Amino acid sequence: GSINSITINGQACPKIVNGQLTPLKVTTVVCPGLTLEENEKVSVAIGGQYIKRGGGLTHNIDGTLSGQAAKDHHLYGTDERVIVAYDFENEAEDVSGNNNDGTVTGTNCNAQGKVGKGCQLDGTVNQYIILNPIKNFPSTDITIAFFMKSSDTTKTGTPISYAVSGQDNEFLIFDYKDFSIYINGDASGGTGVSGNDGIWHHITVTWQSSDGEVKVFKDGIQTYTGTLKQGYNIINDGALVVGQEQDSVGGGFNPSQAFLGTIDEIVIYNEVITLDEIQTLSSL
Repeated sequence: GSINSITINGQACPKIVNGQLTPLKVTTVVCPGLTLEENEKVSVAIGGQYIKRGGGLTHNIDGTLSGQAAKDHHLYGTDERVIVAYDFENEAEDVSGNNNDGTVTGTNCNAQGKVGKGCQLDGTVNQYIILNPIKNFPSTDITIAFFMKSSDTTKTGTPISYAVSGQDNEFLIFDYKDFSIYINGDASGGTGVSGNDGIWHHITVTWQSSDGEVKVFKDGIQTYTGTLKQGYNIINDGALVVGQEQDSVGGGFNPSQAFLGTIDEIVIYNEVITLDEIQTLSSL
């Protein structure tokens, strides 16, 4: 069956993500684009249809739910694989429930994002989001996904960096003109994937230690595969920085490597997620 319509407090969802239902499974149906205040009373009307087993007739379903909006109720909040998630609806609050809240420095995180609010960075070393240390950064399997929009053609702009003592490029997504992935200082080289043409793009990077396979996806499509640091374990308790490349833990920023543009919906998993899951994220 499928969910065809969702109305929240009289507002129709402009888009429904993951509306296809699977028998005997719980399905997380997402309605991006509508914002609720914490503790706001909520009434949800749902419309859908299914085909009755053993017959060919299509049955329509209608229902209503009511309750109260809760802080951190989000696409990522019930997924135990998520280490940190920033939707930037409330600065750099971690909506995964893991309390990995970031600190916003100089950055406008009330800008128009891909979904609701996003963080707009001006390409200087004075604007970034930092979490130092981040708890439970993935060691052997990782997915990092985010939306970005940039028109910059001069900088080697850095969306996300992770640094530890003794290794400032422990995990790095570098240069939105031609993304390179770094793990423990080793680089993939250019992947042929860019995100700086002035429109929103969803970028996903996955890596698994078992075979060293690293993949880059752009807008839900796999665009690069390589091998990097097979058998390595990423060191924990480092600093996560959005918008800067670190030459020391939590600092050593270079303006030529600073992010110029807007970033939104950052999520880090301790697992290589599936293509279907990547495509769901990219369709928000």
